[in-house]
Amino acid sequence: MGFNEIPGNEIIKKILRNSLREERLPHSIMFYGSSVRNLVAKVLSKALNCEVQGDDSCENCRNCRLIEKDVHPDIITLKPEGTFIKIDQIRFLIEISYLKPMIGRQRVFIISNAENLNEESSNALLKVLEEPSSFTKIILLSENPVSVIPTIQSRCFKFFISKLKKEEWLKFMKVKNYSEDETKLLYQIFEGDIEEALNVDLGFFKERRNKVFEIIKSMIYKENIIEYINEMNNMIVKNKKSESREEFKDLLKIVSIFFRDIIYLNDSKSDDLLINNDFKNELLDLKVKLKNKNLFDYIDRIEEMISAISKNVNLDLALNSFIGMFLEGEKEYV
Repeated sequence: MGFNEIPGNEIIKKILRNSLREERLPHSIMFYGSSVRNLVAKVLSKALNCEVQGDDSCENCRNCRLIEKDVHPDIITLKPEGTFIKIDQIRFLIEISYLKPMIGRQRVFIISNAENLNEESSNALLKVLEEPSSFTKIILLSENPVSVIPTIQSRCFKFFISKLKKEEWLKFMKVKNYSEDETKLLYQIFEGDIEEALNVDLGFFKERRNKVFEIIKSMIYKENIIEYINEMNNMIVKNKKSESREEFKDLLKIVSIFFRDIIYLNDSKSDDLLINNDFKNELLDLKVKLKNKNLFDYIDRIEEMISAISKNVNLDLALNSFIGMFLEGEKEYV
């Protein structure tokens, strides 16, 4: 993927390409905003090391291929170890930042989640930002740069990476050979986060969606409830705690989208707005059992559950709340 393939952010891409052509790219850059920042950082790393192009990646030379596969020895990504990016990680960066690249033209350090730099690691990073080598670039990535200390921000050239418009997102995914139904579904689940959508195992995701729909049916029809409660519990407890939270939120989003589709089937004769188009017949069967008032109430409750999970509510409590939403119809649950 080169700059031309990254959707949106046209002005930013133009500035970067001009800077590459004129060899005046800053040593320290911060991309902040939407997850497209990760794609931009990767393409910039390729462009800096491409053996063919001067302002983009060719995708065919050795450096471009290795960077695309995340195995290039001169492209080093630092991520939080636990909660923070620790001082030992920054000391490693400092130690090798003044060494010449092994096979590329530029050594590139990509610091993900830069807002997770703690005080010690932030102060250590300042040294290399103030005294950069000519063959090293440092790219900081942050969703919310306010948490990055001002002295680091002031030493970086900052670019705001905007979230893709829906039409840009849909067009991009179509180019990547996703079907229209798959594209609409992934957009709703990942809320326009293109990196998450590209990284998802679509076959596994669809299998999960099938299981979630069976759970919904069991709750609505009051059949095999215990079996499906255990099934849902198994889907969210096998991973690490942080991954389990994201997994549960994704499952709840799938439930919410199924309910949203039933509302559209109740109110519209058109299928254009239907997300789970391949479940249309099953949803038509379910809509007989569900009134729009209840569906809107369920969707509101699910949104509250997702918010509570993001705030570290106990997952067992959240799961019990989900079950209680169907079986007890209580208003308060998290």
